[in-house]
Amino acid sequence: MPTPANFVYDEHNVPRMGTVRKSFQTNSLLLKPRLGAVKKPTQDLPEPNYIYGVCNDLEAEGVREVMTHREHIPDPDAINGPDLIQMNRLATIAHIVKAPGIRPFRKNHYCPLPVSQRVGTPPPLPSEKNPYHVYGCRGEKNEDMGKVMKNGYADEWIKLQMFHQHKYNLPRICFIPPKTNNATVMSAHACFHRMHPNPPSPRFILSKFKNVPHKIDNVQPIPLKRD
Repeated sequence: MPTPANFVYDEHNVPRMGTVRKSFQTNSLLLKPRLGAVKKPTQDLPEPNYIYGVCNDLEAEGVREVMTHREHIPDPDAINGPDLIQMNRLATIAHIVKAPGIRPFRKNHYCPLPVSQRVGTPPPLPSEKNPYHVYGCRGEKNEDMGKVMKNGYADEWIKLQMFHQHKYNLPRICFIPPKTNNATVMSAHACFHRMHPNPPSPRFILSKFKNVPHKIDNVQPIPLKRD
């Protein structure tokens, strides 16, 4: 019989027999959750003030500044990308032709793309001189936006082309009768038989029973005398 010294007590002060190691507390297969309680973690958790994730350096620029649209202001952070062709050429001259050596060589011998020089001075835009300048043609009248959104002018181009058709000497649209084939003929016959079904065939009766009068209400023309 085991003695009380052989028993091991758990957190609920319940004795259990056997050998207990520290690795048992980190084995998720041996830790069973209790009813109504969270399963004990199997890894060492950091201190309570620990912040999970990557802490980014917050700048003075917020969401409002990012969402504001800026016109005619070039991006100050825009720089030319790397010139891979030039760096590969220099790496080949330095007798570096394998991939493990090209990466550190590019890092130590960075070559940006050359800036393309514009010939002459670009003409200024009208909006640069006048901030209230509006591009496009001004309409003769105020368009109804409800009609525009409902695609109300979809047939305007077709009507205009039909009005100026005499200038282009184009042949007028004529009706082209459809051509029949076996499929269309069979479909027409099936539709005709569907719309005009054949009358029901007469009921087969032996010759010796043909002269026997009927005694059913729906066949006998003379109504039965009831009550």
